Amino acid sequence: MNKPVLEIIPDNLDGLKILDVGFGYGEWGLMLRTRKNGNPHIVGIDIFKPYYDKQKPLRIYNEIHNINALDYPKNVKETFDIILMSEVLEHIEKKDGYQLLEKLETLCTSLLIVTTPRGETFHGTAVDENIHNCHISGWEPLELQELGFNTQSVDKTPMPKTLKMVDKIRRFLFALPRHPQQIIAWKHIDGQP
Repeated sequence: MNKPVLEIIPDNLDGLKILDVGFGYGEWGLMLRTRKNGNPHIVGIDIFKPYYDKQKPLRIYNEIHNINALDYPKNVKETFDIILMSEVLEHIEKKDGYQLLEKLETLCTSLLIVTTPRGETFHGTAVDENIHNCHISGWEPLELQELGFNTQSVDKTPMPKTLKMVDKIRRFLFALPRHPQQIIAWKHIDGQP
């Protein structure tokens, strides 16, 4: 899933301000630093204190904040050229998700990118003992398209074409649920295509 998202993000990030909502392990901060050009100012926020504690000494981000994404837009006046929120929407109530997307759009001056599992992928198990990691809402591409986002669905687990065909036949014949997919949604705030 990383490759399609990276293709949406401009190659030269020099001087841009980027917000990573729900930075977790710092994967996106690291990818922006190593796979893109320039020296962006990257701010990361995450609700889970152990993630914050692990990221702080790594200095991948210029700034990190241990705060709930739902509270962050209320406390900030600055804007960001790019806002990336990867794998966060499914962890909050649907109504809060809509409000968060609306608030993030007001903080974004150029490009807002969101990723989330497609459909209902509910699980109540906390990953890393992080109670905030439980999936409590499901999203479909149409819901994000209605908010003006472009969307693309990608397989969560990439497979070779032959294996993908066998998997589709198997799922059809045995009435198995579809292979998990991720939604990549993006919106150019500045009106660019």
